[in-house]
Amino acid sequence: MKKSTKAALLSALVFPGAGHFYLKRKVTGAILSVLSVLGLYYMFSKMVAMTNTVVAKMQGMNIQPDVLQLREQVLAELASPDNQLLSLVMSLLMVVWFAGILDAYRLGLSIDKFSS
Repeated sequence: MKKSTKAALLSALVFPGAGHFYLKRKVTGAILSVLSVLGLYYMFSKMVAMTNTVVAKMQGMNIQPDVLQLREQVLAELASPDNQLLSLVMSLLMVVWFAGILDAYRLGLSIDKFSS
């Protein structure tokens, strides 16, 4: 398998930056990995806080858990202005991940040309 393909697959399927580490581009790999870890940490911490808020609201209403009411509460919580940053972080994480895949493939192609 060509290095470009392997690097792109590592970045796509394992973690952003994994393809760069494979291509011995440690600084770029570390930057992509750290950005991704920070984004994922923020997303998960916000989602846990959001879950706790929804559960507290459901318990405060003394309502039996119902899928439709739970859905309404989650959508209302997602739409609140406090959680707009969550959407931005999720979008940035996807951009970082996709850019990492493309860059790993591009770097791999240049290495493939020299090794042929």
